[in-house]
Amino acid sequence: MEVRIIINKNSPSLEEVKNFLREKKAGAIFIFNGAVRSVNDGKEVEKLEYEVDKETVENELKKFLKKYKKNVYKIFIYQAEGILPVGEDTIIIGVSSESRKEAFSACEEILEFMKHKLPVWKKEYYKNGKNHWL
Repeated sequence: MEVRIIINKNSPSLEEVKNFLREKKAGAIFIFNGAVRSVNDGKEVEKLEYEVDKETVENELKKFLKKYKKNVYKIFIYQAEGILPVGEDTIIIGVSSESRKEAFSACEEILEFMKHKLPVWKKEYYKNGKNHWL
């Protein structure tokens, strides 16, 4: 299985992600693309700030991804860091696999792992001048 992990402020194009994920044996490519939304919990959002412990995130992801040896061929992960305005990509997870079930399932599991288990901190800035760590 081939894995690419990118952590920075420069989001890759979806075409770049798709090109990486292409695999002749794959019957499915699934890509999840998260973005900064303009409203969260009824508050108008101006921007997000991400702080990422890159080394830990990369090491923990590599360990976690070892479970996808069967029927998953390639995994692409992009995690944003720094300050991002509304509309910018925050996370991209792509999986190519033998069939759609494996691709959907792996993508969801990776997303939940990243959201709940990794040292990635998110601060939301609101148009009213306030901010909040989430």
